[in-house]
Amino acid sequence: MTSANFDHLRKSVKADGMDELAQFRLGRAYMEAGHHMQAVPIFRRCIELNPQYAEAWLWLARAYVQTGVPKEAAASYEEARRAADMMGDSMTGLEATAEAEKLAL
Repeated sequence: MTSANFDHLRKSVKADGMDELAQFRLGRAYMEAGHHMQAVPIFRRCIELNPQYAEAWLWLARAYVQTGVPKEAAASYEEARRAADMMGDSMTGLEATAEAEKLAL
């Protein structure tokens, strides 16, 4: 991801702090760039805006795994599964379950 792309995503978030999709995209961009610690508050804000956003819970768990915080990762995977079940998002639920099982090993 280029600096210009990050700038665009940051501007989108700044322009509308209530845009959960913009928050999610910025968090994903940080993750893909290897900036896992920076992604955590972005995903937390996304979840604050929409607690049922299963994919945001899943990516928050992944960020916690990458930053070495397994307890928070496990809790976030559980929230991802719960939200996925509530929203009928079986794919995200399956991903969260599989990744949580790997974490437990």
